[in-house]
Amino acid sequence: MIERPLTGVGALIISPESSYESFATITEGHTKRSTNKLRGMQSLPMETAEWGETYEQTLERLFEEEIRFLPLSLLLKTKLCTCELAPGVLVHLYLYEIPSHNSIFLGSHNQEVSNLEWVSFVDILNEPTGSLRFRPGAYECVVSCLDYLKDPENFQPPVISFHQLRHQIPHVVFNLIEAGFSEREVLFQLGLAPQFLPNFQLLSH
Repeated sequence: MIERPLTGVGALIISPESSYESFATITEGHTKRSTNKLRGMQSLPMETAEWGETYEQTLERLFEEEIRFLPLSLLLKTKLCTCELAPGVLVHLYLYEIPSHNSIFLGSHNQEVSNLEWVSFVDILNEPTGSLRFRPGAYECVVSCLDYLKDPENFQPPVISFHQLRHQIPHVVFNLIEAGFSEREVLFQLGLAPQFLPNFQLLSH
């Protein structure tokens, strides 16, 4: 049996009302090794493409299930980059400019994501290497966005490999979680908890 590569899409959402200095994040509700995410991480809205689905169709589903806009027809979309979130797992990330912060809210799958929040570009750019606050790929997408905003006409969306990602989740974290430990227990055992707070303050033991 031939396995198809795992692909997906994601959205970096900004608004001129913040002078293009912040972006929308959601908080992940589940841990998943195959797509390199931990429960409690701040992330861009992302969605895995289903078999036979175009990326446009996946984006439409993302804007139904994870995050919603009013009205969708006013959005401007630009391809920012492609990131390898995990070995062999590619996500195509797009920039969306929305006219108002008040026109964005969580989608129908709010058991999978929560806590819609605006984060400044400075905040993620200053997050130290090795921090697990943000999901891998978010930092690279923000950098690509800033490059695009500096020179839209000459911008070329980069392809970023897994080993180039600034924020990596150590394999031991997934190993311990799969062995039955909670995310919070793992963070404290490995001395990583302060890097996650406040997102992980409420995670149960």
